[in-house]
Amino acid sequence: MMLKLLAWAAAAVGAFVVTFLLIFSGVVIPPSITSVSAASACGGTVAPAGFQLDAEQTTNAGIIIATVQARGLIPRAAVIAIAVVLQESTLHNANHGDAAGPDSRGLFQQRASWGPLSVRMDPAGATGLFLDGLMKVGRWETRPLGPVAEEVQKSSDLSGSWYAAHETEATAIVASYKPAQACSVPANGPLQPGNPLGPNCPHPPVSQGFGPSTLQGEPAVFGYAHFHTGIDLACPPNTPVHEVGGAGIARLLPTATSGGFGNSVVVEIQSPAGHFFVRYAHLAAFAPSLGNGAGVKPGDLLGWEGSTGYSTGPHLHFEVDKNALNVANAVDPGGWLSL
Repeated sequence: MMLKLLAWAAAAVGAFVVTFLLIFSGVVIPPSITSVSAASACGGTVAPAGFQLDAEQTTNAGIIIATVQARGLIPRAAVIAIAVVLQESTLHNANHGDAAGPDSRGLFQQRASWGPLSVRMDPAGATGLFLDGLMKVGRWETRPLGPVAEEVQKSSDLSGSWYAAHETEATAIVASYKPAQACSVPANGPLQPGNPLGPNCPHPPVSQGFGPSTLQGEPAVFGYAHFHTGIDLACPPNTPVHEVGGAGIARLLPTATSGGFGNSVVVEIQSPAGHFFVRYAHLAAFAPSLGNGAGVKPGDLLGWEGSTGYSTGPHLHFEVDKNALNVANAVDPGGWLSL
């Protein structure tokens, strides 16, 4: 909800061979790296502050996060997965194992018992295998990362400290993620993606993305002390705000009752993908013709961009909650936007 500019770096995607020394648990592995599989088509870009990633690492991180989102899982799952991959393969898709696991392959260094080689060597497929294992771990959402990751990977480090050492970088990577335009979240997708600030602001800058945050006013959800539950779009003050996503029923929440979101319109939408509550927050004012319980459709005027509620500057906080209007039910709204 606070206005914060993020820089996004474009990822170079291509087939190439990288030669370098991988280090797994202190053991030096002979170089032999395969290119990113063409089967992993959906990804995005990452630009974690304070960490440098090469083109292959950036691509693989985007694929891991997109795969987690496609399952409708919380970002914590992506943080755990990326922390594991940073330890196992430094985010490079390795086509070899080590002395302890000569049949280990891919980003997660999964052995033959995990599944077919073609799946283990595909970044999206390997992520799916990891997530299958993660879903069997009790309370994985709230327990410390190291033991949870170790319970899935079953490495020689029973404490999970090797994986825990990468949590800070993994968190930064996930927080910086920007989905590819072609990628959406099937489990959480809209009927009609759109730009709520168009056509007056055709390409609104993203001032804060969906993910972990250091801002004290953000809610404690998804295992984080502070988490930004929407995407902030910063256009000039009083830019008209229009409905996107699909036809629904509007609910008006003035600043006094919105819990920090300022003047907000929440549109309840029933779609083939589920039951959603789409929040348009920090409005300067509501559209005069809009009332509680009014039916709205894509393109209808909801109000004007403002800075009411918990905000440091004019922006639109766009949030999508699934099944209930609650920040703990927020899903990544990137697939709802066409910017």
